Amino acid sequence: MIKRQLQPRTVQVDRERRVLHLIDVENLCASGLPTERHVRATLERYRNQMGVGTDDQVVLAASGHTAFLAGAAWPGARVVVGYGPDGADRALLAYVDVRHISRRFGTVVLGSGDHIFAALITNLIQDGIAVTVVAVTGAIAQDLRIARPQIRHFEALPSSNERRPAPRCSRRIDSTMATWSSNRSTDLRTDDSVNWPGGTEPDTPRRQIQQSTRRVATIRRQIDRRSPLGAELQPHLTMAASVGNCEAGR
Repeated sequence: MIKRQLQPRTVQVDRERRVLHLIDVENLCASGLPTERHVRATLERYRNQMGVGTDDQVVLAASGHTAFLAGAAWPGARVVVGYGPDGADRALLAYVDVRHISRRFGTVVLGSGDHIFAALITNLIQDGIAVTVVAVTGAIAQDLRIARPQIRHFEALPSSNERRPAPRCSRRIDSTMATWSSNRSTDLRTDDSVNWPGGTEPDTPRRQIQQSTRRVATIRRQIDRRSPLGAELQPHLTMAASVGNCEAGR
């Protein structure tokens, strides 16, 4: 009995037809803190304008707070995360291997107008790869123009005034801390021996601080210390409560 050895079937994709998209999400959004709606609409506009194919590979670069929004807006894309100034740009450069790209792709589309990519574009063109730069109109660096890639202008969507809602406990903490800070700047030296008319002491700074301190204590009890947010806020709340108790006791 003759046994046949089955060979795995491979799908050959023409290298010249494959396109690699390297996208700096915040650069195309023209915002360092874009909202979910802004990210989704910007990437949708990019897909429509550039006609991204099914065989194309997409790499999205973003800072930590935008990376999750970008990945959700473009399922199947690879997301690289950078932190600090030019973090997304540096993460994108660290991901790119020119030799690997030249073996697999015939075209590279760079979704950014930052000058930091000038050397990368030059190397890709010298390796025989067609390079297209998609940049927000009026926001392309001169260094990129000198490399002489094909340039496509991208009309950035207007930034929304909508801000990301903070966690509920964060909003309460901000309110409490603001009240405490304003009270602490007030002169706290009051005369407890004064007999107030009607027998009711007015809302003195000391009483306001006591109320704020109680609010901080309540928030501390409500925060789950095991969560990342709770672990981060507990030391600050403890300090606020301690200082408030000291001020109230003066």
